Amino acid sequence: MAALNCALDRQSSFSERSSTVAVGAAVDFSLIDKWIPKKSQVAMVELFATVVALRTFREKLAGSCSLLPVDSEPVQGALAKGYSAREDLCELVGAFWNIALELRVQLYINRVPTDANPADHPSRDRMQVGTSLGSKTLAPIFPDL
Repeated sequence: MAALNCALDRQSSFSERSSTVAVGAAVDFSLIDKWIPKKSQVAMVELFATVVALRTFREKLAGSCSLLPVDSEPVQGALAKGYSAREDLCELVGAFWNIALELRVQLYINRVPTDANPADHPSRDRMQVGTSLGSKTLAPIFPDL
């Protein structure tokens, strides 16, 4: 019931006179080189994006009840459980929840299809999709890892 009350008592933190805000960025290869080598780093990049989102939107998220749509089952699973069997994912999961705790944000992590994920276009450097609809673009704030 607390989550329901929270949702009913707060207006959207991301409304700014009926516009939305977005962030998109490339992950530098120097960071990827620090991760455990594997064929694909997609899960790590998608999990890293959630940490960047918490840092970038920290003022808007602080004390809120918020939804986090993710289109990656491994990322959703790791965040929902709070751990992963993969060591490198565990480090980012820990960073994510430490920031969430610091912000006192209550998060519901929801798995959505890629086409329904509002973060899909910014993550593919297609910011013009959002800006054409009136979205404001923010510079990302990367975590200290």
